[in-house]
Amino acid sequence: MRDKPNGAALLDLARRVLRDELLAELPEDARYRARMVANAMAITAREISDGSRTQEAERRALAALYDEAPTPAGQPETEQLDDALARLNWWLAAEIRGGRRDGDARVHALLRESARDRLRLVNPKALQDGDQ
Repeated sequence: MRDKPNGAALLDLARRVLRDELLAELPEDARYRARMVANAMAITAREISDGSRTQEAERRALAALYDEAPTPAGQPETEQLDDALARLNWWLAAEIRGGRRDGDARVHALLRESARDRLRLVNPKALQDGDQ
């Protein structure tokens, strides 16, 4: 069994204490750095909460683009998720640079969704209500 609060909740609590209680007590020249730390803590908490769901969705979309069979649930992966994403993203970037994916609606949709997913983690306020 997991203890509560989990890591994401602890990070969120620490961030709120930093932002709401400690920030005002810091000297002016340290406040900006403290806000950056609080922002990094918020991003990390969202990434922990998300788990690898966003990365797995991106890997599946890229695998589908290249007609690679995704690993069925419950079966061990022969390639780590980060390595698979790096390989597939490198492949796609090379094709884009070479002009081989110009006008490809599937690639444009994939890139749009990838940007939305990343914004949901790093800056959710930047998204319009319909993009959430």
